Amino acid sequence: MSNHLLENVTIYWPVLNKPRASKHKDKPASWSVQLRTSDSNQVKAWKAMGLKLKSHIADDVDPETYHYVNVYKKSVVKGEERSRPTTVDSRGRPLDPAIIGNGSVANVSLFEYQHPSESSPTGFGTAFTVMGVQVTKLVKYVTKPRNDFKDLGYDTPTIGTSGEEPESAEFDDDPDESDEHVEHVEETRTVTGTVQPKAPSAPTRRPPAAPAEEDDF
Repeated sequence: MSNHLLENVTIYWPVLNKPRASKHKDKPASWSVQLRTSDSNQVKAWKAMGLKLKSHIADDVDPETYHYVNVYKKSVVKGEERSRPTTVDSRGRPLDPAIIGNGSVANVSLFEYQHPSESSPTGFGTAFTVMGVQVTKLVKYVTKPRNDFKDLGYDTPTIGTSGEEPESAEFDDDPDESDEHVEHVEETRTVTGTVQPKAPSAPTRRPPAAPAEEDDF
């Protein structure tokens, strides 16, 4: 068992605020983050550590070539709840994990441990837990206001007046909160203190996203 600090890592799909539920009912929810690099020296160092990298080759949808790996932290281990990964800024001050967006650069703390593995000649494999993230360059994630309605092409006409008060201002049903969701593709990038909205682009498929469970190890 040992600790590792990976410096100047580009991170994507950070789930560092609330753990995401696994699609397997017998597995606990997990925090996660995807680490990316196109630096050959980083690739060698990460592989030497035992990180199982995958590769993305540039294409028309995602014109960058890079290597990536998803790292996790389970919210419950052996029946005991665990705290979320630490998130701090470049001065070591606490940073709200909800504002960390795709493309941020960070120093990432990992804990290496051994786990039983039937495919390993020794009977054990190497895995990593994400313990903390220090963001050194922030791409700020800002949720985009939701609007389900389109422009009908005309101003709303006034068809009458009413001076009657409604009998009750209460509604029978509670508001539906199930529609809340997070799209990391819809974000505003913050560069050296200047907020620049992303330019609109044609719909594209997402690059590899962090899966909901630990299938990289």
